[in-house]
Amino acid sequence: MPETQVGGIQIGGAQFQGAVAQWFKQSENLFTVVFYAVVFVWTGFVDKLPAVWRWQLSTSIGRLFFLLLLWIVLEVGGWVPATLVAVAICMTWAVRPLFAPQGFAEEGFAAEGVKRTAASGHLWFVEKALKENPQEIVEDRVTTDAITDGSDPARGSRTSR
Repeated sequence: MPETQVGGIQIGGAQFQGAVAQWFKQSENLFTVVFYAVVFVWTGFVDKLPAVWRWQLSTSIGRLFFLLLLWIVLEVGGWVPATLVAVAICMTWAVRPLFAPQGFAEEGFAAEGVKRTAASGHLWFVEKALKENPQEIVEDRVTTDAITDGSDPARGSRTSR
């Protein structure tokens, strides 16, 4: 049966569409509050995202996704929510892993200078207090030597006058 309007009264699907449109108008503040809550939770707990997600969001495709998201928020909501989303994006990039998570190919230089050792059974006080159970220790320190010119230091050659 087709929807019709009889004397200003909506019947059928037109009545439902009017109710939905009215509900969306009245709920605009609700959507704003929920959006801000989601952005604040995202910003506060961004370090709890899996490392693989944070790694993917810091790649070129992830950055393009964030740029598109920021543009959509700016067009729909204005500069205030766009600023909050920009802060959340910056926090996401700030906590990205330094090395590719397990399962991803590491770059050529990353695996060479990284020392990995198995963690001992002894837990430090901080680890006990924070209820951490480390499996391995990763050190990303690089040892370097002073630059030399290749001459014999015993002969007393000078490098500056």
